[in-house]
Amino acid sequence: ALKTQLPWPVAAGRATGGNGRPTNARYAAGSGTARRSTGGAGLHEALHTALQAACGSQVVVLPAIAGICARAWCSKSRDVHRCRRPRRVSRRVLQPFAIEPINPHMAEMKETVRRLSTPSFPRRGLLDTSEEPTVTDARLQEAFPDGGNADRETWRELIYATEGLGEFCSGVILHPEALLQETSGRDRFTDLLQQAGIVVGVRADNGTVPLNGFGEKGTAGLVGLEERCRDFRRCGARLALWRSEVQCTMELPTDVAVWEIATCLAQAAQACQKQGLAVAIELNMLGDLGSHSIERTAYVCEKVYSHAVRLLNEHDVSLEAVSLVSSICRPGKDAAPARPEDIAVYTARALRRTVPPALGSVHLLPGSLTPQEAARHFRDVQEATHREPWCVTPVYGSTLLNAPLNEWASTGDMDSAREVLLRVLEAIAETQ
Repeated sequence: ALKTQLPWPVAAGRATGGNGRPTNARYAAGSGTARRSTGGAGLHEALHTALQAACGSQVVVLPAIAGICARAWCSKSRDVHRCRRPRRVSRRVLQPFAIEPINPHMAEMKETVRRLSTPSFPRRGLLDTSEEPTVTDARLQEAFPDGGNADRETWRELIYATEGLGEFCSGVILHPEALLQETSGRDRFTDLLQQAGIVVGVRADNGTVPLNGFGEKGTAGLVGLEERCRDFRRCGARLALWRSEVQCTMELPTDVAVWEIATCLAQAAQACQKQGLAVAIELNMLGDLGSHSIERTAYVCEKVYSHAVRLLNEHDVSLEAVSLVSSICRPGKDAAPARPEDIAVYTARALRRTVPPALGSVHLLPGSLTPQEAARHFRDVQEATHREPWCVTPVYGSTLLNAPLNEWASTGDMDSAREVLLRVLEAIAETQ
């Protein structure tokens, strides 16, 4: 009945639009091309008349029903836009699919840092022998005034070839020059250390450079770092040490220096991990001079450590493959001396406030302290941080090597010098 009453031929199949293309009759009707149709108004009247004729005179057809039918009919039209609501276009902002960078050496790097901080008895520390060749030559010349046959390679052989060194040292930091050196028996130093279960580390920076006119220094060595790290790993190293120095006084460090040091450190850590080397970041607080208090030193430590951790995260550095080498919080030389328990409290508080649980390990620098004094401070800090997720271990510096060097210079016997070295390490381990 509706088809017979409609004023246009809907059953005629295809109709021809204004552009000559075949189109459906209902689209033609909706667009006003059908006979006696003027868009939505003509369709409303036609449907009203058709419904009345189909339903009979007994039924009252409300004009609202006809209006609903007209709107439903016209909503399918492609040309009449006034009879339908505008479509909502949802626009999506596509974000890049960012995840943690995939590193094939990540498991090995995490295992390297874990070996540095594994609790053991006696306590094992990190032996740093990465001083500059000029400094080593000066020490050897002072110990051997008449010259003799003492050179850097022989001195390093005395240290690295010591039997039982792995019982007291979890890792050894070498100078890049020592990676390719050998013993008198044609054994490479890296092979001897690996056979003793010691992590082989290497110094990755190239020293310090002036940063500003206030005496602050930055770290050099970012240029060509990835190529050097690739060569270090090929030579057997698995740990890279990046050393930074921070001046600590009542006025220093400046904010620009802290930002520069932290940024350079994070970029170096990213380059080292990219080449498969775990990173040991050293933040040495040079606060011996001045009259600042221990509170000032602790504040500077917290500021520098927090900036360093923040920049490491921004450069996508895996903290599980990072080891922090920090300083002990002490007042200036001209200030009132601090008690040992205060030194432990402020050092532990600075580490607790800034070092995240994900960090691999923490090592403490002895600074200008004697090995015995540094060992007592290490023990106090370890007792104050025994509940923390990271383990605190000491760093054995060049002052510890003075005793075996003097023994070697006086007797000329390398075996006796090695015995002195083991006794010194054992005494420090028992003190902790």
